[in-house]
Parts: sequence; C-alpha cells; structure tokens
Amino acid sequence: MLLGDFFVLSLMTTALGFAHLLIHKMEDRSLRSMVDVYDKQPAKVWILSQDSEVEIPFAHLAAGDLVVVGAGQVIPVDGEIAEGTASVDQRLLTGEAQPAEKGPGDAVMAATVVLAGRIVIRVERTGKATLAARIAGILARTASYKQTFETKSSAIGDRWVVPTLGLSAVTAPWLGFKSGLAILLNSPGYDLRVLGPLSMLSFLRVAAENGVLIKEAGALERLSSIDTIVFDKTGTLTLEQPRVDRIHVYGGRQEHDILRLAAAAEQRQSHPIARAIVLAAAAQKLDLAGFTEAEYATGFGIKATIEGQVVRVGSGRFLSDEGISMPESFPELESRVHEQGHSLVLIGIGDRLAGAIELAPGVRPEARHVVSQLKKSNRKLYIISGDHEQPTRTLAESLGVDNYFAGTLPERKADLVKQLQAEGRKVCFVGDGINDAIALQQADVSISLRGATTLATDTAQIVLMGGSLRALDYLFSLGNQYKGNMQNNYAISFAPSAATVGGVFFLHFGVASALTIYSLGLVAGVANSLSPSRMLRRGRGLAEAPVASEIAS
Repeated sequence: MLLGDFFVLSLMTTALGFAHLLIHKMEDRSLRSMVDVYDKQPAKVWILSQDSEVEIPFAHLAAGDLVVVGAGQVIPVDGEIAEGTASVDQRLLTGEAQPAEKGPGDAVMAATVVLAGRIVIRVERTGKATLAARIAGILARTASYKQTFETKSSAIGDRWVVPTLGLSAVTAPWLGFKSGLAILLNSPGYDLRVLGPLSMLSFLRVAAENGVLIKEAGALERLSSIDTIVFDKTGTLTLEQPRVDRIHVYGGRQEHDILRLAAAAEQRQSHPIARAIVLAAAAQKLDLAGFTEAEYATGFGIKATIEGQVVRVGSGRFLSDEGISMPESFPELESRVHEQGHSLVLIGIGDRLAGAIELAPGVRPEARHVVSQLKKSNRKLYIISGDHEQPTRTLAESLGVDNYFAGTLPERKADLVKQLQAEGRKVCFVGDGINDAIALQQADVSISLRGATTLATDTAQIVLMGGSLRALDYLFSLGNQYKGNMQNNYAISFAPSAATVGGVFFLHFGVASALTIYSLGLVAGVANSLSPSRMLRRGRGLAEAPVASEIAS
C-alpha cells in the first residue's frame, strides 16, 4: 500500500482469501462426505399399514413399524426381515465383498443396499440409534483430531517466523522493500495447518469405505512407525468354530459310524461344536438319520434316540451323570488331548462309551498369507496365548511366527506389551475386542477383529469390520501411504519458500512472482491432500493390487 501497488495488493488479498476459503470448504465437504457415507437418511419411507403401502416422513418411524425396501434402495433402519428375500450389499459395514442373501428372520442394517428383491423390515432401531449412525458419530469424533493436527502444524510454522522475519529484514535494505515483502509472503510450513487435516480426512474416508474403521486418527499417524505386531491367539488367529481332528473309538465301533451318530444327534444344534461335527460328517458324505426324541442339557450334551439306540453326545461329566463309565485308558487320552489345546466330545451308545471326537482349534484361512505379507515388511511378530506351551508353539510354527508367549493370563498381556515397548519397540496389538482391553490400551496401535456389531464396547483404536485378518496388510499399506502423502505436504509447503528466496536473491523476484509461487504451491498441496479421495472415486484402492484382490476374496 505504501508503494502504491494497489493492483498487486488487491490480487494478493483476493487470491489468498479465495484459496483459503476454498480449502476450508473442501475440508468441510470431505468431513461431511465421510460421515454421510454412513449417515444417509431418506426424507420419506414407505411402510406397510393395514395391507397397503403408505409413505411417511422418516422422522415418524418407530420401532415395530414395517418398512418396505426394493431393489436399488438403501435400507434406512436396523431391523429384521418380516417378508420377502433380497440380495443385500453390506460391504460398507462388514467389508464383505459378496452380497448377502437375506430372508425372513435375518437381520439387516441401515446404510446397506438392496441389490435385488423386495423385503419388508420390522424396525428395531432408527435414526441415531442405528449401527451406521453410531459409526458416523465415531468418524465425526475421529475427525475432530484435526484440531490437534492444526496445533502441531502451527507449531512447525511458528518455528520459522523469526528466521523469516530476520531474512526479510536483511533483504529489504539490501535488495529493496518489495524483495523483503516477497519473502514474507512465503513463510515455510504455513500451509500445513490446512493441508494436514485435509489429508487426514481423505485417508479416514478411504479406510472407512474399505471396511476399516479408524476410531482414533492418531493411530493412522503411528501405523507407519510400527515395527512389532502382537497377535492374541484365541479368536484372532483361530476361529470360533473348531474342526474335527481325530476320532477315538471304543468297543469295536467304526470311526465313520461314531461320527455319523454324533452328527445325527447334533444336526439341529447351532453352536460351534455341533457345526464342526456336522460339517465333518458332510465332508465324508455320511447320511444322517433322524431322531425320534431328544433331550438337551445346556452346556453339557444331548441325548437322542437314533435308529432304536440311545445316543448321548457331550462332555465327560454329562456321560458320567448318565451312568456311563470311562475306560481306564481314558484319563491318559484326556490329559494328552488337553495338553495339545484340543478338546473331546464323548459319544455313548446305549450304556457304553463308544468313542470320542477330538476337536482342534481352526486356524483362520487367511492367517498364513497375512503373516507372510507382514514378515516381508521386516516387522517382528509375536503370538500371546493363555493356552499351553505345546499348542501355542505348534500354531506359531505352522504360521511361521518365530516368537510367542504361552500360558499368559489376560492381565499379563499388557505387561508383555509394555516389556516390548521398554525395549524401544513400537507395538501394534491385534485382539478380538473387549477381552483384550488392557493390552489394547497399552499398545501404540490397537486393532480389533470383533466386527461392527461390538463398537459400543470395543476399546481398540482401529476395527476391521469384516472380522477378518485380510485387511491387516492393507491397513499398514494405508499407513505407509499416509506417511508418504504427509511427506509430500511438507515438501510442498516448504518448496515455495525456498523457490521464492532463491528467486529474490538471484532473479530479483517481487511480490507478484512470490504470490504466483505461493498460489501454485497451495494448489499442488490441495491436489496432493485430496488424491486418496480422487482415487477412491475412480474405483481404485490405495493399496497394491494383490492386497486389494485379497480383500475382495
């Protein structure tokens, strides 16, 4: 103004004001689009009332109403299907690549999409009470971390204030007032306070749309520094449902006969042990006879009459209570099986013990591939288990994990994590949810496989909503790419300053040139920060193709 360069002054004020207004609008839009992915609520819905369909405002919906949803429509509520069948895309909430076939009695969730069919849903939860809305709330709270990031970015910029003022003060009397002013226009690190949060929001949205819910944004920053990953064994590397490992026979019975009768007795049960026995029988293509009557003792076993024989399937205590004695060799077998971390289901036919089915924990099918991928990144892997030494060592060897802790009580898991941290390691703990709460809180980054339905009680910073380890390698890839994106932001924020200083001293740049350089840097920074969202819109994942295909499978 003192120099009379009113055009340059107006241009500078307008350009800077417009640029920062645009950035804040983009930031707000990124935040809303990330939250709105889960918080989509229609203005009106169709409900079934007295055998006719009536359109009502969404806000008037109540528990017990019957909502009608057709192909191509988003399910607006959490509830249970009362009528009809449909193919439902649940990828957003569960990470499942394949649509789920749903029918009467099945649960459905808000924010999922009916791809084909027509269903009538009995409403259980609406509005902010739905699972999708709770996820949106978590994302909104996670995004509030941007204020912390802005503070950190401001601190970086603040460190350069005095050097910039000093350089400007030296330059003004030497090369002229305009040259000194040009240097002031490109203070290093200033743009980080807006570019950093913009990058963070973009990556949070990409993660959420790939079935990874990051509940604490600081965890996204720390992912790239993780050098040690600790897996809880039960429920994380192993499945809830066991598998049939061996069949022990007594009294001259055949193995397939023992399995066939046990599966026949358990065929109508839904607990994991029953499913394991029935699946093993199906794999051998055994025909299951029906039973004429059955009596089930919760937690112990089942007694059924099959082909004229009384068949008892259950624990040793159940068979003993039923008057069936154990052979002398049984305690030795039981001890050996338990030492291996396996369990026994006993089968009694008539008044005698006919056999025992040995069940072993099922290893997650994706576990070996995931461990192999993580080892390629030179991270150290550990397994923590409350199980005995032998089964823990066997699992570690089968997966290729070199380190393990066996016989660990739940409260000791956090101490082991703390011990690794004391050795200078950055630790990620992968557990199955609230049972590992203390260890999850102690770790630098905590990841849960419990899935989307336990968000209210899950203490982990990151939840793999599909309940699978497949997304783990993708998550670390995302963390590395976030680090790279932020490094680009740092370079873009400091490069215009260096270019301006060089231009002022060697090419006699003035205010207009400095403003042009600053504006180009700002545009480049915004483009870099929004690059994850652009890739997502084009249907491309951020991770490498093999990782993306693994998630899809």
